Amino acid sequence: MKVLLVKLRILPSVLILNAIFIFIYEFLLKKELMNIINHKVDPIDVIYYNNIFANLTSSGIIVEVLLLFIFYNRNQIKTWINLLSNSPYLIWYFIGMNILVQFLIFMEIQTIPISDSIYYIELADRILKTGSYISPNGYFTAFWPVGLPMFIALLMFLFKSWLIWFKLFNIAISSASLYVLYNIFKKYLTQKQLVLFLLIFTFYPNNLFSVNIVMTDFPFTFLLWCVIWLLSETKRQSGIGIGVLLALICYLRASALFLPIIIFLFLLNYLTIKQSLLRILIISSFMLLILSPWIYRNYTVFEKLIPVSTNGGFNFLMGNHHDASGGLNFDFKYNADNPYEYEEDKLAYKTAFNEIINNPLQSLIRIPKKILISYLRGDSSITWSLKMSSNKIPPLLVSLVFFVTNFMFYLVVIGSLLQLVRRKNFESARDFHILLFLVLSYFLLLVMIYVGGERYIIPIIPIHFYYFAKNLT
Repeated sequence: MKVLLVKLRILPSVLILNAIFIFIYEFLLKKELMNIINHKVDPIDVIYYNNIFANLTSSGIIVEVLLLFIFYNRNQIKTWINLLSNSPYLIWYFIGMNILVQFLIFMEIQTIPISDSIYYIELADRILKTGSYISPNGYFTAFWPVGLPMFIALLMFLFKSWLIWFKLFNIAISSASLYVLYNIFKKYLTQKQLVLFLLIFTFYPNNLFSVNIVMTDFPFTFLLWCVIWLLSETKRQSGIGIGVLLALICYLRASALFLPIIIFLFLLNYLTIKQSLLRILIISSFMLLILSPWIYRNYTVFEKLIPVSTNGGFNFLMGNHHDASGGLNFDFKYNADNPYEYEEDKLAYKTAFNEIINNPLQSLIRIPKKILISYLRGDSSITWSLKMSSNKIPPLLVSLVFFVTNFMFYLVVIGSLLQLVRRKNFESARDFHILLFLVLSYFLLLVMIYVGGERYIIPIIPIHFYYFAKNLT
C-alpha cells in the first residue's frame, strides 16, 4: 500500500485548506482577533498572543511552502521512509534526534516558570527548608499531589542548578517515552506506519518543548504508558510492577487513582472473573503499599482518609459551578487559605453537585463543551515554554511553532477519528484495541466529570498518533 501522505489525494487537500485558512484569517479574522487580544487583562497574555497572531499569516505561508516542498519531493521522501523502515536501529535514530532537538531548545530558550510551575517549585522549596509539606501560610497541605514537589526538592538538595537537571530529566522522560511507545506499537503497525508514527510523534513541537516545563504532564504520561506496555506485553505477569507504577502515577496526579478499574475490565477479556479479581487484588495491594506512607501522613494531619490530594473538589467545582464554561476558569468561591482543606474540598463537591441537580440541562450542555475545549488546542507545552523567557525569542518563531503544533494536532486528531470510525483491521488485535479504548474512555470521562483542558488529554495523545499512523496506509 502506498503512503497516503505522498499520494495525490491527501497533500493537495491539505495545501488547499491551509491556503483557504490563510486567506480567511488575513482578511476576515485577524483584525477582530487582534482587538480581542489587546483587551486581555493580563499584559503577559497580550504580548504573547500578539506575537503569535500578528505573525500567523507569515507562519501559514511558511507551512504552505513546506507542504509544497514535501509534495514535490514525495518520491524521494517515500524512498527515505522505505530505507529507514528496514533499519535495525530505527528507534535509536529517533531517540537521537529527539535528544538533539530538545537539547537545542533547552540551550536556546531560557523559560521562566509560570502559574502551576511556580506552585510546584515553591512547595519544593518549603519541603527543603522546613522538612514539611506546607502551604504559604504554614498549614499542612495535601492540595497539590506531593510527587513532583518532592522530586524537585530532591534535585534542589543534590544540585545547586537544579532546574538544569530537571530539564535533563525531561529529555530522559521524552526519550524513554519514545522507546516505550515504539515497543508497544511495533506489533500493531507496519514498518512504514511505524516510521511515520515515530516521525510525527518525535517532531510534534508540543512534545519537543516539554523539555522546558516544570509540570507533571509528561512524567505522568510516561508512567501511564509503561503500565500499558506491561499490560500489552505479557498477560501472565504478577502485577507487582503495575501496582508500583500506578502508585507513582498517583503521586503525580490523583486522576490515576481509579485506573485499577480499567485494568480489571481489560483483564476480563482473557481471564475469568475470579482470576481477574485475584490479579487486580495484587495490583491494588502493591499500589496501596507504595501510597500508604502518604495516606498515613494525611490521616494524621487531617484525621480523614485522603489517598492523594484535596484538590478534587476544586477541579470539580471549576467545571460545574453556575458560571462554568466547561474549561479552566477561577470565577467561583473557594477558600484556598482554609487550613481544613478536607472540609473545603467536601464543600466544593457539595456546591457543584447542587448546581448539577438544580440546573441539569446546563450541566448536560457543558459535557460536550468540556471535550471540545480539551481538543481546541494542542500547544500547552509551547505556552508554558515560550510565554515567558529571560532571553528574547523572535515573534515569528513563536508564531510558527504555535501554528505548526496546532496544524499537526488537528491533522492527527481528525485522521485518528477517521480510523476509529472505519474500525479497519481492529479484530487482528482485539485485546489491544480494547485496552486503548478503555484508557481513552477513562480520561475523557474524567474530563466530562471534572473540567476540560488540553493538558488533561496529553496522556491519551499517543493513541491519536497511533490511529493516525494506522490510517495512513
